[in-house]
Amino acid sequence: VAPIGRIADATPTFNWNTVPAADRYELVVTENFGSRVQVINQLNITSTSFTQPTDLPLGRYQFTIRAVNLPAAGSSFGPAFSTISSTYDFTISERPTVTGPLPTTFLARPTVEWTNPLGAGASPVSEVWLNKIENGVSRKIISQAGVSGTSWVIPVDLVLGTYQVYVRTTSAVDPAIASDWSIA
Repeated sequence: VAPIGRIADATPTFNWNTVPAADRYELVVTENFGSRVQVINQLNITSTSFTQPTDLPLGRYQFTIRAVNLPAAGSSFGPAFSTISSTYDFTISERPTVTGPLPTTFLARPTVEWTNPLGAGASPVSEVWLNKIENGVSRKIISQAGVSGTSWVIPVDLVLGTYQVYVRTTSAVDPAIASDWSIA
């Protein structure tokens, strides 16, 4: 059964095992925070997988699967439902993408720029982390939490060298969830 745990894909593929004699499956996904809004309700899946076509916001979710056995043709009985699956938890943790500065810059205070995950909400905040690499060792130079928008000017002069920058975004929809760190 998938997805379970933290996943970096905002359009997850749900997979489950075949149930003998099932004619179709129902997939229900709800937010696992706040009002527990239902975000997916697919009632006529004929395979054992479903890929969400649009991005889900950063956040915590739960899903269940139900197998449905349809009555024989001409029967006056309604569908006989199998037991509903256990509830499975997953978290969308799609990472932001750092878009600047360019790999080579001679600015003492360059601007770090990024794109937030599509599901981050209307006004997410981010955390930026800057490391300097010396003699193969990476050490933190500065970090800043609570950055609004998608850019941040490094507030100290950097000396010539090699640096790595990382960004993670906190969901405006589910503030308890931060994305995975960007790739340096």
